[in-house]
Amino acid sequence: MNRRASLALFMFFCEAIAVQIAVARDADVDAPSRAFFRYRLSALGVSQSPEAVPLLVLIGDHAAPPPTVGEVFDALRVRAYHPLLVLTMQVGGETMSTAVEEKARSTIVRVRATHDVDPARIYLVGEARGADLVWRLIESSGDDYAAAVAANMRAGGAADPSRLDRLAGVPFWIFHDAADERVPVAVVRATVGALWAAGANVRYTEYRDDDPGRWAALRREDRLLTWLFMQSRE
Repeated sequence: MNRRASLALFMFFCEAIAVQIAVARDADVDAPSRAFFRYRLSALGVSQSPEAVPLLVLIGDHAAPPPTVGEVFDALRVRAYHPLLVLTMQVGGETMSTAVEEKARSTIVRVRATHDVDPARIYLVGEARGADLVWRLIESSGDDYAAAVAANMRAGGAADPSRLDRLAGVPFWIFHDAADERVPVAVVRATVGALWAAGANVRYTEYRDDDPGRWAALRREDRLLTWLFMQSRE
């Protein structure tokens, strides 16, 4: 086994044994829509940092296991951005309920209050229902986040015109599978166009994916991790 492969395995192992600060499941967050919410907070190299650290929030869909850093991004590249707090969320339900949104927001607020988080470097990354939640968090409190990534939104990414200014104030990278039959690509294109017209800093990657991995498009984008951590509220 070469040195690069050994280091990758070491990274995955470290993440697997990272300090698990909290785990929660609330199956009754919103009973009518059968919504649920889980979260986990992991500290990657934080104990060695004398300064406030970035917070990366990964939000996955209920149809797959909770995401890990190594699943979403190349583990070796993530290493360059340690120390780092990673808040992993998993959401589900027939619709994205207000109760789940509030649960997610309060969890982020609690992590900020109880850990040395750099408020200028909080990043949201979501896929499917998780991308819908990223969208809603930015709409309601965009000033809290440095950048956001949304892949294959289930709600179609229809922007509320009254909140376009909040969305436009946050650097956004949107990914969408052009072959996705659940959300027509034309809807996503229209939303991206509306954001561009509003002066938003938005990148858009459209693709046709033969890879069954839910996060495959993000992993293939070599520039994504660098772009994400270059963003700051300052």
